[in-house]
Amino acid sequence: MEKKAQAWGFDLMVGVSIFFLGMLLFFLYALNLPSERDETFTEMNYEGNLIGDSLLSEGFPRNWNSDNVVNIGILSDGKVNNTKFKEFYDLALVDYNRTRRIFNVENDYYVYFSRPVTVDGVVIHGIGLNDSNPRNVVKVTRVVVHDNEVKNLNINVWN
Repeated sequence: MEKKAQAWGFDLMVGVSIFFLGMLLFFLYALNLPSERDETFTEMNYEGNLIGDSLLSEGFPRNWNSDNVVNIGILSDGKVNNTKFKEFYDLALVDYNRTRRIFNVENDYYVYFSRPVTVDGVVIHGIGLNDSNPRNVVKVTRVVVHDNEVKNLNINVWN
């Protein structure tokens, strides 16, 4: 009778060990699943880089304006073109949602230099929507030449 009890006890220990190993693997897998926040961060980071890539081009057509713009770009000859930058500023003031459609982004954005710039007598602190308390925000920084100075062009994407 004693040997049957030992065998039953051994089976129970093996069964409980397998059960706990299964639970451990389940929780390790469940904790490492990408969360909605991770997906939101990835999407916003992608959109920030998309806006940055677009802005750091010449745009299309090359000498675009608010009437014919297909792709918003603020560079000419590798430097920030104040005319294009001001045109982007004016377009975002008049029709911010159109700029989002041109950039092909769903989240809101705010583009600004490391310090305000003056173009045609207008001091531009930033372009787009600036929310002081966003739920999620991603900041993308690019280095540009503006007025013969190297400056940071920051792009905040938020929701």
